[in-house]
Amino acid sequence: MKKELEHYYSSYFGAGDEDKWTYSPVTDMWYEDGKEIPPPPSVSAKESKSLSCDFKIANYLFCDEYEQSLENEQDSYGEDTVAAFAKYLIGADDFFNTLSSVLVLEATGKKWLFTTKQEYALGVDEYSMWSLEEFIEKLKTQPYATGYLEEYWQNKLLAWTDQENKTRFVIQTYNDELFNRCTMFDIKVDRDLLITTLSKPLEKWKKIVYRAIKAQEKILGKKCKIPL
Repeated sequence: MKKELEHYYSSYFGAGDEDKWTYSPVTDMWYEDGKEIPPPPSVSAKESKSLSCDFKIANYLFCDEYEQSLENEQDSYGEDTVAAFAKYLIGADDFFNTLSSVLVLEATGKKWLFTTKQEYALGVDEYSMWSLEEFIEKLKTQPYATGYLEEYWQNKLLAWTDQENKTRFVIQTYNDELFNRCTMFDIKVDRDLLITTLSKPLEKWKKIVYRAIKAQEKILGKKCKIPL
């Protein structure tokens, strides 16, 4: 572990070391992924009985200091963005196309007589979805799992699972210029429920892209390699 990183993420200079190191607000230290396990949050969390993840494909996420908002993605040439992304994947279009989407997590629980609610949106692209899949696989087999949603993204997922199969699931954000090491989402939830919830948008994303690729195959009149 160490007190400070050498290189922090910046929108001007690219990725930093946060993709390989995780910050702990408990100790105010950085822990090396794959070699060290940071302590879970010191403040206890009530267990969330309900957890959902709404998936909004072809949407952009806009964030400011106070709120998050969504906007439909529009291709500059008026083409369907999913179709454009499929053409890029199979090499039918030389132009680089990405597919921006949004995951909206919502958790509810009880604290005394009150219902508690947390909501947080994650902006993702194809690289983020592949990173999410890696995180889910770690979550299935390891008591501690972490994953940075693609090196140019600001969000890092962390999960500590106890012997009762309860997982402390945390989303941290590492802001570039301001560099706020903030906890944006923090719940305690059944691990199987967390795995199921995170897997649903991933499978939906794959099916949508797969259908778009199959549609392009019909147009081209040939089979294409599906890189998913």
